[in-house]
Amino acid sequence: MKTDKAALVLACIAVVIGIGSTDGPVKEMLAQLKPQDALAVTAELPGEKGHKDLRAQVEQKAAELNAPPVDATVDRVWKAIPGYNGLEVDVEASYRNTLLQGSGEGLKLVYRQTQPKVSLNDLGAHPIYRGNPAKPMVAFMINVAWGNEYIKPMLDILDEEQVKVTFFLDGTWLSKNKELAAEMLKRGHEMENHAYTHPNMSTLSRARATAEIQKTQVLLKESLGVTNQWFARRRGILTRRPWRLLQRSG
Repeated sequence: MKTDKAALVLACIAVVIGIGSTDGPVKEMLAQLKPQDALAVTAELPGEKGHKDLRAQVEQKAAELNAPPVDATVDRVWKAIPGYNGLEVDVEASYRNTLLQGSGEGLKLVYRQTQPKVSLNDLGAHPIYRGNPAKPMVAFMINVAWGNEYIKPMLDILDEEQVKVTFFLDGTWLSKNKELAAEMLKRGHEMENHAYTHPNMSTLSRARATAEIQKTQVLLKESLGVTNQWFARRRGILTRRPWRLLQRSG
């Protein structure tokens, strides 16, 4: 009985092989069931090309948008002019970012800033009368030497408009208004040096000018915990000597 079953199975296999080796519909059907390796590889090619095209788009956009940094410089009229950070497209990060967000959303560029080679610290002691013209920003400087009636309303308006400013404090004013100065600092504004007695610095001896600056430096630190970085002179009167004093004062 077992011998008969084995013979039957072998006969069926032979028939299938024979049919598959002949021409006709059965052979065509079997051929369609075979793995189509060549077609599968070809189907991936458009995706690879799309990736290359996307990278090329990112690189082209980077070439259009990249802006080099601008070094700080000393101008004959405007004296020290700050540098300006450059901006460049991070091609690899932008490419990955765009891939992740899917097609149809446009390029998702990632930027990074580049530092200029020359900064203000490299220029030595010079006054600053303007920012870098390439930077679309302004800086508000407010000198405080007497009178308090407008300061709180001014602070409220600045809060409303989400603007931060630099207050240059006269030392004698600060010594009498420490709580108000602390409120100005608490609201996110910078506190800096406007000398101690609001003098004309050009008329002072070196010793007196140094004392004016350093006395307010100490008061800013002791009263507000502020390390003094900037100094604004009365009326902006310009001579070279006070700037050299400032450089020595740190």
